[in-house]
Amino acid sequence: MGAASLAVLVIVCCVVAAQLPEEPQQELLHLDKAPRHELRVLYCRSCGYRQAFEQYEKMLHDKYPGVLKIVGEVHDSSMISLLIARLLGLIKMMLVVVIGSGKWDAMMGWFRRRLRQHFEGTGAAQRRRLSDQPAEANPELQPATGWRRWCNSNRWTACVAIYAGCAAIETACVATGAFEMFLDEMPVWSKLESGRAPQPAELIAIIDSHLAMIRAR
Repeated sequence: MGAASLAVLVIVCCVVAAQLPEEPQQELLHLDKAPRHELRVLYCRSCGYRQAFEQYEKMLHDKYPGVLKIVGEVHDSSMISLLIARLLGLIKMMLVVVIGSGKWDAMMGWFRRRLRQHFEGTGAAQRRRLSDQPAEANPELQPATGWRRWCNSNRWTACVAIYAGCAAIETACVATGAFEMFLDEMPVWSKLESGRAPQPAELIAIIDSHLAMIRAR
């Protein structure tokens, strides 16, 4: 009787196991939950649009869980604008260092002498002749006037003003103002054309319309 009961128990277990769903089907169901659509957003980082992108990303993840993949990328300006911005950055740092150290007059005098020697072919004799001239006839020996005097007297204020002004110009050079959206590589919104970012309701309506059009195919 014990062997017969064990055999019946084994048969019942085999029948129950045969009725369970297969493991590969569960894996397929899990793969079906992967996002099948992609929303790519190109935004201008220097304009402060990264925070706006993160807000849209959170909203769309909550609205379309497992359906939509959101990708954000920085929209860069042209190569010429980037080069101009980098050049301004170098000039900005050089001016801040020179004015802050109080070597502005010395640097400008050295720069003028070098230019004169290069373009006019002046040598040691002409430098001695310039040094022998009175201050009224030699501009290199004259005291600083105008904005140079102001920079020498207000070094830190001049440094802050130059730094802030150059930084504003740098930002204007690299700023594109872009907030472009592409759904499955199709353009659905352009801030460069419309002049504004989409409202949440507008963006949801655009995505719903696009998804409905794909399902209808």
